[in-house]
This record gives sequence, structure tokens and C-alpha cells, in this order.
Amino acid sequence: MSALLALVLTAATAQEANNVNAQLYAPPIDSTRTLWLEDSVMLPNKSVVARGMFSYTNKPLVYVKNGETTNIVSDVLQLDLAAGMTFGRVRFGVDVPVYLLSSGEAQTGAGLGDLRLDAKLGILDHDEAPLGLALTGRTDLPTATVDLPLGSGKVAGEFAVVVDRPIGDLLLAADVGLRIRPEAVLENVTLNDALIYRFGGAYAFSDEAGASLEFAGNTGFGTQGTGAGSPLEGLVGGYYRMPTGLTFRGGVGTGITRGIGSPLARVMFMLGYEPRAAEDMDLDGLVDDIDNCPQDPEDFDEYEDTDGCPDPDNDGDGLLDTADTCPMEPEDMDSWEDEDGCPEPEFLVRWSVVDPAGNAVSGARYVLPDGDSFEAPTEAGWLPGIYEVSAEAEGYDTNTRDVTLEMPGPQDLVTVLTPKVTMGTLTVKVVDKNGEPVEGASFSLVGVQGDHATGSTLSLAPADIQVIASAEGYAEVKDSGTIKADTQTDLTIELARIAGELLVEVVGPDGKPIEGATFTLDEEGENQSPGEAVEVAPGELTVIARAEGYAPGKATATVVADEAVTVRIALEASRIKVTKTQITLEEKVFFKTGRADIQSQSFAMLDELAQVIQDHPELTKIKIEGHTDSRGSESSNLALSERRAASVRTYLIGKGVEGERLVSEGYGESKPLDPAENAEAWEKNRRVDIFILERDDD
Repeated sequence: MSALLALVLTAATAQEANNVNAQLYAPPIDSTRTLWLEDSVMLPNKSVVARGMFSYTNKPLVYVKNGETTNIVSDVLQLDLAAGMTFGRVRFGVDVPVYLLSSGEAQTGAGLGDLRLDAKLGILDHDEAPLGLALTGRTDLPTATVDLPLGSGKVAGEFAVVVDRPIGDLLLAADVGLRIRPEAVLENVTLNDALIYRFGGAYAFSDEAGASLEFAGNTGFGTQGTGAGSPLEGLVGGYYRMPTGLTFRGGVGTGITRGIGSPLARVMFMLGYEPRAAEDMDLDGLVDDIDNCPQDPEDFDEYEDTDGCPDPDNDGDGLLDTADTCPMEPEDMDSWEDEDGCPEPEFLVRWSVVDPAGNAVSGARYVLPDGDSFEAPTEAGWLPGIYEVSAEAEGYDTNTRDVTLEMPGPQDLVTVLTPKVTMGTLTVKVVDKNGEPVEGASFSLVGVQGDHATGSTLSLAPADIQVIASAEGYAEVKDSGTIKADTQTDLTIELARIAGELLVEVVGPDGKPIEGATFTLDEEGENQSPGEAVEVAPGELTVIARAEGYAPGKATATVVADEAVTVRIALEASRIKVTKTQITLEEKVFFKTGRADIQSQSFAMLDELAQVIQDHPELTKIKIEGHTDSRGSESSNLALSERRAASVRTYLIGKGVEGERLVSEGYGESKPLDPAENAEAWEKNRRVDIFILERDDD
């Protein structure tokens, strides 16, 4: 929007405007989120902020008379150098404006603007109170050196009240105050002291970046004439703050009303060093820069109160101070009244070691888990508690036990040591008839409680022993041996399985037994004839039945020790016929239309074919032929038949048939069974034929 001085003046000159400062904008010294507004935030004590801002202002002062426009100030390119320093709750600052370029109808030039001295007093911190509150003041010295109306010509100044409030990531702020300036008259317009107001908000996208929207204006007291004395401007900006404190700011603005100093456009870019404001997130009075626990308030209990961290357990004994009777003295954690948090005093304990007859053992010692030891007998001061101690002496078995030392003392502790017996060792292995370890087998000693896994080694006193070995599904076996001092005794016990009985019946589709049928157990066993019970080891096994002219059948049987189980397998007539020169398939091999992918409905028959080939090892070379009907081109039909024959060969190899026994070839439409061109003939001609090329039983 153009800032026009829309006045109907009878006489006016550019010279009359020279007492007017058309540059209303002055950068804030230490605002944290905004480009024009001041906020109440006080930077850390003795911290320095420095800023350099380039700005361009277009047409801040335009004179209109009789429809003719005079650009008294048309363009201003400006550099502001500003700095400030904080002392407690007060900040002092200075701003030096430098006009790099200023132009108007009368002239173009460069020079200084009015030097500004600035101060701020922080009253309320919005991190601690509902609102932030501060007072600001500024003095403008008449140091401008340009002839255009870009300086007041006399000392001027302003003071304002600053109020702000954060709402989440949004900061709302307002500056309201008084602008004191020398009176200036432009024809029928008189400019004098004015009410200033600035308001807006800034949103923080993160700790580093944000954006702002601000409005700034003033209204002169007793202004004569039109609205030229009440300029209002809007400004949109943003900022990015680096961890080092280096900060980039920028924005654009425009005049909203037609007042003096309200420009057509304003563009600015600011680069500065801005230390972060002192924060105290946990509100414990220690700012975050020196607070080791900025999110946890110090508890101020006269224990390390300067580090900013609460100390719920001052003495570090694991008991919170609220439940610790002695919060400054660590509990000794000796298993004696450890819950009260107070260490216990020592009392007298007398230690001694004797043999089973009650005689003192010479050279005896007590050893603690940490390796410390002391001779016995002895007496010394001890803290109450539960202690693990080991009494030992040469020629005696070590005695390790927990002793409880209870107040009040003194207390006598006596440990009995047993003379050593020279032991022997016994290792027992439990195996099956093949000499292999029996899984899950165990053994025990007659007269001694406890079972031991096969392969275990025991330390035993010299004696004759009896060992009982057992395992699930095996008959229990008892053996004997002799343990000798300092001697390793190895005992191997063989267990026999308790067998079960399996009866296999193989019948045809009519339910009658098939003559000449055989069966195998778990696929790799020997062929056996059905009809007679056989002894087998307990467990789950697979029974596979075969007979000439029938497809193989399979069933699962679970045999239990010392029990009989019957398995009945019904075989279906084979879909595969083997002649001297050919293997005939009673069903077609189905493929996906126009492809070589075998359909799942043919898997069972091809599985049977694979088994038949494996059952006839004398067939050493077998040819798989692929044929198509006459529809489609000869070349594509030939390629399809070759892929389909190869697909069948690949399937059979995957089912265990040796690849060197199989060859495949495609003939396309060249060998039809029916030369007619109809659906019935096409169905016959689409086929897979299998021929026997070589056999070693000729």
C-alpha cells in the first residue's frame, strides 16, 4: 500500500518537511522472536547481544498537491548497527543507523541517521508469572547528516510498557508508550508528541526457528489535518538461531494507513549474535546453564544444593531420605537392621574351630568370600549381620556356612571340621545296544537319594556300590562296582528297549489283501511283507506300502512299548502303466493356459510317476515328450511344448528322480493324434508322452 500524504495544501515545499523523521522503524536491541516488538525476556547477566540489519524502505514520505505527487523520500537503503549488554534486570543498548542510500525528489545522498540510546528494565518473567512485564526507554540524538527528512533535528525519545505472554509455542506481545518529538508543521499538518503502540505474535516451530506477525503505529496528540499523523504498518518475519548464538532474521512489511512514515514496502535482513535467555525450567532458582538437572528441581536439604539436582538419597545407601533414619550416614548393609538406614556399631565376637571330639584344630583359619582371612581362635570387633564364612585346615574338609552375628555381644562362634576322607570318582555312561548314549537316561546309587544324568561323574568315599540305570522305553538294569581312593571308576551300562508290536495290512480298493504287497518303515527301511506282527522300537514312524499296479500308500503309526498296534493301508489302482517301451499316464498333465506352469491337480499323479520311476531302476533313460494342438503359430507351439516337457522333467527331479535318467523334447503340433480341427481333436493332441529309450534288463 502506498503511504500517501493526501492533503490539499495551498503551498508546500520539500524544505518544510526536513524537520520530520520519515523513518519510523528502529530495530529492537534484544528481542528474542520479533523484528520490531520488544519483549520482556532478559538475557543472562553480563551477556552481550550484537546485531547488524540491512533494510530497504520504499516511499515512506510522499507529498500530493492538486493531483501531483512529489516523492519527498522515495527510497532508503539503511544499515543499523546495534548492540546491548545486560546487567541483572537492566539492559543498555545503542543503535547506529547508517543511510547507505537515501533518495527523493530534491536529492540523493548517504550519511548517518539519529543515534539511539536504549534501555530496558525487566520487572516480571513470563516463565515465573502469568505475564511478562518490562519497561523500555529510548533517546534519539540529532546526529543525522542527510538533507532529506530522515532525522528529527532535535533530541527525541520514547518510553513504553512491554507485556507478553507465551501460550504453548506462541508468544503474544504488546508495546504501548509515548513518543516525545519536536513539533513539526507541514502546511496544515502539525506533528508533535504521539501515542505509540506495537502488537503481534511469534510462533516457535522449534528451539531454533520461528515466524512472527507484527503491527506498529502511532497517533499524534493534537495532530491537525488529515490522518497523515497516524501511520500504521504491518510486518511479517522469521528467524533461525544457530547453536553458536548466530541468528538470522528477515521480514517484509507494508503500510496499512496513509500516514507519514508508513511505506509502500519495507524489506529487511538481520544478522546477529544473540545469547539464549537464561532459563530455569525446573523453577528451583538455578538457571539451566549451571543446573546439572534442569528438569528436576533441587531439594535444598543442605547436601550438594548448588548442583541443581535433587538428592533423594544423600548418603547413597539406597534408602530414600524420607525413610532413612540417618540420611547423612550410609547404612552398612550387613543384613542386620538394614531398613533403618543407620550403620550399626561393632561388638566382640570370639571365633574358634574344633574337631568332632571338641578339640581345637591346629592351624585353622576362617576365610571370607572376598579373600580376607584370619586365624582361629581369635576375637575381634564385628558389625552385626549375616556373614558367609569358610573354616578350613590342612587334613580337614572345609566347612562353609552362613553365621548370624546379633547384638548385644560378646558372641562365641564355633565351627566343627571333619577329617578328610580320600575320595574316588565314578563315571556312569548309559548306552543302547549300538553303544550310543541313551537320550534322557539317568542312574542312581542304591541306598543314596538322587538321580544323575548319563555321563555324570560323582565323588564318592571308597566302598562297594550298586548302580541302577533307567530310561523311558527301556528295561531297567542294575550293575555293581567298587570305588577306590584316588581312583577313577568307569561304569558303562547297556539298556535294551522295551519293544512294541506293529501289524501292517495292505488292501486294495475292494478291501481285500493285495498279494505280493510290501511295506517299509520310515522310507529307508527294508521291504517287509504285511500280515505278520514285527517288533519295533517305541515311537512315531511312517509306514509306506507298495504293490505292482497300485499307487504307493502311506500311514503314520505310533508304537508304544509292550503294546501292539495295527495299521491298515488301502492302495488305489495306479494311474501309471509301464510297458516295454512306454510309461502310460492314465490322466493328462494339466498346465496353465499358454504357459508351462503345471497345475496343482496334476501334482499327485506326477508324484506317483516319480515313485514308479524310482521303483524301476532298470529304466536307465526315459524321454518326456511335449505336444500341443494346432492353434497358434508353429514356432510358438514348438517353444511351448519344449518348456512344458522340461517343466515335467524338473518336477520329477525335484521328487528324487536322477536327472541323468531323464531327457525332454517338444514337438509342438507336428505329431497330432487326431488331425481334425475341432475341440475334441485339440484336447487329444495337447499331451505329455513318456517313452523308455534305454533299459538294462533287455
